[in-house]
Amino acid sequence: MEPQTQQKPPQKSHVNPLFIVGVVVTALVAIAISIFVIMNPRGVETNATETSGEVIITERGVTPPTITVKKGSSVTWINQDTAVHKLALTSLNPPTELEGFGSTEGIASGEPYSFLFEVTGTFTYNDPTSPELVQGTIIVEE
Repeated sequence: MEPQTQQKPPQKSHVNPLFIVGVVVTALVAIAISIFVIMNPRGVETNATETSGEVIITERGVTPPTITVKKGSSVTWINQDTAVHKLALTSLNPPTELEGFGSTEGIASGEPYSFLFEVTGTFTYNDPTSPELVQGTIIVEE
């Protein structure tokens, strides 16, 4: 007579509950960030002083709405909207160094417009054809 061997039941895989909680929390954070980006198309203001800057124009406005650059820096607006956009200063009494700012003929879809800021200050601008939508601020520091 052969000795009987007991078969062990198959082992269930054990997943640490903290691992599951971590995955769920990570997924929720990713969803929250995605919703924030969708609901905040104008972007987050930048405080970093750069030697050049880029502003994207879309059907929802400009991103970032405020940009800080160093004196002597160029800022480039890129039109990713299907409509043509113009830029004009809205700052009161802008310095003469800013004469020539703006795109009187407009910036066509896919086209850039650049301006060299050679004076410090805080300057606001908009698109006169859609001022509520396309508006922003350029801060130029030493």
